[in-house]
Amino acid sequence: MDKSSQSVLSNLIWRFMERCGSQLISFVVSVVLARLLAPELYGSIALVTVITSILQVFVDSGMANALIQKKDTDDLDYSSVFYFNLVFCLVLYLGLFLAAPFIARVYEDGSLVPVIRVLGLTLVVSGVKNVQQAYVSKTMQFRRFFFATLGGTLFSAVVGISMAYMGYGIWALVMQQLLNAAVNTAILWLTVGWKPRLAFSFTRLAGLISYGWKLLVSALLDTVYNKLYQLVVGIVYSSADLAYYNKAELMRPDYCFPNRLEEVVILQHAILHHPEGAKAPYYLGNFWYNARQYDDAIACWEFSASKDSSFPTVWRNLSLAYYNKRHDAGKAKEALEKAFGLDPTDARILMELDQLYKKLQYSHKQRLEFLEQHLSLVEQRDDLCIERASIIKKQFFLTTFDMHPES
Repeated sequence: MDKSSQSVLSNLIWRFMERCGSQLISFVVSVVLARLLAPELYGSIALVTVITSILQVFVDSGMANALIQKKDTDDLDYSSVFYFNLVFCLVLYLGLFLAAPFIARVYEDGSLVPVIRVLGLTLVVSGVKNVQQAYVSKTMQFRRFFFATLGGTLFSAVVGISMAYMGYGIWALVMQQLLNAAVNTAILWLTVGWKPRLAFSFTRLAGLISYGWKLLVSALLDTVYNKLYQLVVGIVYSSADLAYYNKAELMRPDYCFPNRLEEVVILQHAILHHPEGAKAPYYLGNFWYNARQYDDAIACWEFSASKDSSFPTVWRNLSLAYYNKRHDAGKAKEALEKAFGLDPTDARILMELDQLYKKLQYSHKQRLEFLEQHLSLVEQRDDLCIERASIIKKQFFLTTFDMHPES
């Protein structure tokens, strides 16, 4: 393996470790904080985070990606974007600071004013960090991301849990988010070699903006589309309602099996008032399928898949419904292959996919090659082991008795 390939592999490993480590810590922290804080506090933070998330899109303005994509990026490019971002973020924060009372009045919660003003400081922090992140990505120093992300996540977790335990309420969540961003940024500044120099070029900046504005519009539309429902729900419903919607969407679906009529009303209400959620239509689809309302079940699952296409079980369910109820083998195969692609560690889906291939009259050779590619999964299930042995046996007899008379 050459040095270039080793570098790519090393950076992928560091990036993977960063994501896994931060998600694990965040999960543990969320469980602990959920036991210490009231649900309505999460709803209040969710309202503020929606606003800062939309403004965060402007912080980048597509400039970071423009720096990464530009072939001959130099210190003048980095420094120009740094100073532009810093000033722009200060202006954004000033606007948010002044608008805080108005936002609080819209949500009829005066206590949001200081929360908005303090949590809004993450915009300024992001402006300081933005170019450093672009530099790290451009130079493929992903190890820096690992230490920065883990350092920020760990430090903010300790502070957040400590403040929640001491009764600081919503400020535990505010400081957790703010310190996470601040410590992350500080570590990057201490470990990354690049620092801005006293130089600025409007010409260079204009060239980067001409590329970045398209990314800005795309990211802004995506963020507003995904976050708008939370703003609306926050106005119509209480912050506690918003918190419960968000928490329900994040819960694992493994042991949720709606089977009572009143649960249909609850799920339909959740779909109506939380239209971007994928779990409620998924659960309702399970109920309708069990009640033999197959068209309604398929409609719910397709709606769920349109909201979250990364959930393998909804594709698996759609595959079974397409094949067994609509007799559409093509869509069934496509859906089940997508499910297995999303979770290639699920031996059950592997077994079902092999059985589908069998019904679609795939050859013994094709099926055996497919199973051999996932031998560790095959060995987890007796039915797959038996099926594989059966295919090998049939192939043996076909090969052995495929004889021709001598001439």
